[in-house]
Amino acid sequence: MKVNKSNFLKAICEYDSADLSPSNLKSVFPEFSDLIDSEVKRLNEMINFEKNVVGAIHESPVISPFSTLKNKFVQNNGDTREEEATRLKRSQIYATGGSDAPIAVDSLFSTNLAGVDEAGRGPLCGPVVAAAVCFKKYPFIPFVNDSKKMTAKAREFAANIIFKKAFVGIGLVSAEKIDEINILQASFEAMKLALADLVCKVDFVLVDGNKTLSDLTIPQKAVVKGDSKSFSIACASIIAKVTRDKILSEYDKLYPDYGFAKHKGYGTAEHIEAIKKWGLIERFHRKTFCKFVENCGDTKKDWRSHSLNAVGAIHESPADAQCAPLRDYIGNCLPSLSLL
Repeated sequence: MKVNKSNFLKAICEYDSADLSPSNLKSVFPEFSDLIDSEVKRLNEMINFEKNVVGAIHESPVISPFSTLKNKFVQNNGDTREEEATRLKRSQIYATGGSDAPIAVDSLFSTNLAGVDEAGRGPLCGPVVAAAVCFKKYPFIPFVNDSKKMTAKAREFAANIIFKKAFVGIGLVSAEKIDEINILQASFEAMKLALADLVCKVDFVLVDGNKTLSDLTIPQKAVVKGDSKSFSIACASIIAKVTRDKILSEYDKLYPDYGFAKHKGYGTAEHIEAIKKWGLIERFHRKTFCKFVENCGDTKKDWRSHSLNAVGAIHESPADAQCAPLRDYIGNCLPSLSLL
């Protein structure tokens, strides 16, 4: 077997064990020892970047600074205390680690740092999705990087580990809301929703990009190209990307003529041609992104072979409700499209 990243990823994806620590992987796959050592070094640099940024930040009060945002979320979405408790318990289960040792020396540190990133600023269709990721203990996740630099297989593999080893929050803002407030503000809103969806105490936030988030009461720092520098931001970019891709795959089942599973809503020649032929899909396409379509404010209601009943059910749903159950979605169908 040729020693390369592709074959290593294939090997560990087929490896039936919860112990993915570097030492164990090197004993099981000695031929990949040099590659594993290289990944440990690279990931340690990303982790140390976070620690250097946090610097002398001390422990914050136990009360989460996102309690106001979270209460607003519960009120707007009608969650009962029982449902909120269930969501909390589920996230705590995801946060319990296995037997993995920390990658770096002293990789457990007192500050609860969350990395936040988004996916889907550029597409013509679908929501912008953000994720916030907070580790209590850094696991070894090979090839974690800017999600755009990873293969789909590597992203799926990493996402499964992230959901098991970290606190994860997800926020999304609909195409309709994007048209209303613009994509930049929608991205910020999705990030704040993702942070509000976290159920752990957060002391410091790293935001991918060159702008910080408004209305946060805790320290934060914007990091240009943060998804290539920060382990937590990179993991957030992976969760956001995987989540959004799966949403668009669900769109494809409803509207196969548009090719969403292939282009994920981006403005490819195939997608543009489908829009010109079949029209914009109400509440899914971003009208402000589709001005190349004549009379783009009007949407067709008689798509070929589409069920108008199914379409109506989607269109009558909340426009930009947050989809917390998406953390259960890795490898499965969306639990409820009505949440989109």
